[in-house]
Parts: sequence; C-alpha cells; structure tokens
Amino acid sequence: MPGSSSAFPLLPPEIITNILRFLSPHSLAKLACTCRLLRSHCDNDLLWAELVQENVPAKLESPYPATTWRDLYLAHYPYWFLTRHKIWFADRAVGGHAMSGSIVIALYDPRRGCIEGYRLVAEHGNHTFESWSWNSEVIIHTFNPRVKLWLDDPVVKLDLGRPKMNDFRKERMMQTGPSGLGSAVSLCQAIPEALQHRSMALWPPLILPARHRVRSESSSMFRDIGHKPRKFEEASDQTFRLRRWADFGRAGTHFGGAFGENVMTFSTLPEESYESTKDKPWQGIWVGDYSGHGCEFLVVLQKDVDPSVRPISPTTWTMGSPGVSDASSDDDDDDDDNDDDDDDDNEDDEFDTDFAQSQGIGEGSSSPAQANDHRFSSVPSADRADSTDDPSCKGRLEAIKLTGDPNVPRGEYTWIAEDIGPEGLVRVADEKMFEGSRVVRSVGHCAAHGFRNSMAANLRLWELFADALIDRYVASQLIMVSHDTLAQYWQDLGHISYYKRVNLDDYLHV
Repeated sequence: MPGSSSAFPLLPPEIITNILRFLSPHSLAKLACTCRLLRSHCDNDLLWAELVQENVPAKLESPYPATTWRDLYLAHYPYWFLTRHKIWFADRAVGGHAMSGSIVIALYDPRRGCIEGYRLVAEHGNHTFESWSWNSEVIIHTFNPRVKLWLDDPVVKLDLGRPKMNDFRKERMMQTGPSGLGSAVSLCQAIPEALQHRSMALWPPLILPARHRVRSESSSMFRDIGHKPRKFEEASDQTFRLRRWADFGRAGTHFGGAFGENVMTFSTLPEESYESTKDKPWQGIWVGDYSGHGCEFLVVLQKDVDPSVRPISPTTWTMGSPGVSDASSDDDDDDDDNDDDDDDDNEDDEFDTDFAQSQGIGEGSSSPAQANDHRFSSVPSADRADSTDDPSCKGRLEAIKLTGDPNVPRGEYTWIAEDIGPEGLVRVADEKMFEGSRVVRSVGHCAAHGFRNSMAANLRLWELFADALIDRYVASQLIMVSHDTLAQYWQDLGHISYYKRVNLDDYLHV
C-alpha cells in the first residue's frame, strides 16, 4: 500500500544481525541492494566471518591477508564449496588417462589466503611376505601404505585478489604447474535426476552416491552453453571442471596457441556416505593394495540389504552394475531367444550351485574333495547367532574404486559382500593372523587389460573371449580384521589383498 513501510529496519541492530545470520550469501547480497540501512547491516563483518568459517574446517583467527571477512569471502566466491566438501575425485588422471582417475583434497591456506587442491597419493611402503596357516598355498605380503598430499604440484590454486566472479559461465584462470601449462576451473550445471539414464556418460557414475551428476563426455570439450550455469541457482556445488592445456604462447616460444587440451570433471561424495558411524562403522575412504598396479583409493559403502535386489554370483554378467533388481530386466517375446536364455540360465544355475557348495551354502553337501577340507567350511546355522553379537555387522558392503587401473577403472566395483550378517558368514577365523575376524562371502571384480563393460555379453562374445573382452566377478571372501583394516581373499587367484582406512582429517592441513 502507498505510504506503508516495513517494520524490519526498526528492530534493534542485534536482532537484525541474528536474523541475517540465517540468510545465504546470495540472499545477503540481494538484501543489501534494498536500502542503505540494510546494506550497513549486511556489511557486518561478523556475518561474513561466519560464512567463511562454515567452509573451512580449521578455526580462522583473522581474514588476513584480506582486509575484511567480506572481502575474503567475495575473493573466492563462488568456489568456497571446494573446501567445504574437502574430497574430490575425477573421471581421469591429472595427466589425462581416462581410466586412472584422481583424488584431490581441497584446502584453504590462511597464510596466503588461497584455496588449493592437492592430489592424494599413496605408496606401498615396506612389506614382508607371510604364509597363511589356513591355506598354505596362499602367500600374503603385508601392506603398510604411506598416504600423503602431493604438495609439489597443486591441481587447483585460487589466489586472493583474482577478478570477482560475475558470470557463472566463465572459467577462472589459475597459475599452476610450470611455465607453459595453462589451467582453468569452471562451474557445472547438474543434470536433473529425471533426465539421467544408465546409457548416459555421467560423472559420478550411478553406482556412486551423489547429489548432483553432470556429463563426463562432450565433443566440444564442454564449451557448449548447455554445460555451464547461466545463473546462481543453476550452478552445482557438488561438481566442477578443470581444463588443462599446453600454452606455448606463455613459454616464450615464437608461436602461440593451446595444445594437448584435456578436461577433468570432479565430483564429491555426500559425507554421510563415507563417514563411519556406530551403525555403519565399515563405510569410509580406503586405500587398497593392487599389487603391480600400486595403491588405489576406494569408497566402501555399507547399505541395508534390499530383498528386491538380485544377489550377484561369480557367474553374473551385468549391464552396468551388479545386483540389479529382477524387475528391471527386459522381457523378450521371441521364443527362440527365450529357449537360448533358458539354456544359458541352466548353465548358470549349475555354475552357481557349484560355487554355492564350495562356499558351504545352498542345498546338499560340498564335493567329496571339499568335504574334508576345512578351508571350505561354513558356520552352522545354529551357531551363527553366537558369532554375530556385533550389531554393526549387518547389511551389504560395496567397494567402489575412486582411482583405478587399465583392468578395472575408477568408478567401478572392486568387490561386493552381499551380506556381512549371519546369512553371509562363512566362518570366524581361528588362525593367528586373522584370529577372531569375521569371514564373509564376497565377489571380486576382475577384467583383462583394456576394461570393457559386460554389455558385450549380449553378443555372446563372452563364450569365446570372456577373459579378454569383458569383466567378470570371481569367488572371494572378505576378512573383516577391524574397522580400519579389511582383507579380500581372491579364491580363484590364490591371493589376499589388504585395505586400510584413510582418515581425511589427517590431510586437511598443509
């Protein structure tokens, strides 16, 4: 109504300040445009100090080297989400290899007022070979990984005093690496969940938990306007892209231009998916020993058992992810195809039965050779309750690679334990090396060099070239040594690989 005015500006200043604390930075900026009085309240540096602190794990004493907290916040806007979410994993390595991937830890350096991202790397460390009394044919080598940040080469570096971000579609140039190497960071526009499909090249892949997903392939190297947010509401705070190229114009040569360009797409994980809790102590970020491939990082997810999901067996060939619902499979009206499928199912059933018997599950007894072998024994059902007093030993464990290798790349399952509760229990170890540890059934993901997803199984190529063309899952057992140590016994390979928990808080300070 004409002549009416809001009573909000008439409130005591301390009440106005407390109300403004609930506003986002974007809302504060809009409110500051209404009048001078509210602008003075919105410029209160205590408000901006809290906004900065929300995005930085360590306690900050001052906005140095910026003059005010507001100046510091605006200097890195809208990229404060990098330090807020801490861990970022990419669809390719920093060098450009698409199968390896990278993990980056984002930090804020209060000495220089900059946001930096460093690769998290690991090396085997000293190890010795040990024999396993439970199976003398298996040789185990210990795993003592050394995990650290690669501080010599920052992947992300946002300096204080860089131009303020007014256009969300623009890339922000960075000075990283040696002279002649250009890099820039940019925001992403998330794909609505309703438009996401298994056939799309998405990052992160659908098997990983994520609040936002974006495209991971583009013929235009993500220069099209459709890949970039046009306004604040469209900008994803869960993903970003990093463009790197060789800039000969900056290297002091007689010719200029950008060559060898590659784009990395980064995503983060919801904290609730990898932070261990009382009910889900096994989930977290882990580093595993992959022998000749070196150390690789993975996330272990602890999920509730879903009865509608078909358990995966060593003979299950998948269309993107194992353990899919039976209801999701397509029906085939062709009688001949159905007959072929029945034959294949019968063969798979026979294969699964053999596997089940070797694991001590299913109907009937195991083979005569296995019946007298303690290595194939299983906990009797009557004794299972006594061996599962720990309420945290329930659900399904999925280990998904965050960094990978040419055999099984990043973003793929490395092993799955369908049920770590009573139904999946094989035995409780009594040998000295793993004494008292639960041993549960699992399957391990294997593939030949040059990974190809098992979609090729539709062409029946696996019947002729299974080991060379596509991936498969092999019989394994997961040895749950402690909440910080796991061991995977790859039965077909006669090998045990260790996994150690990574505490991210140890790497949030340079």
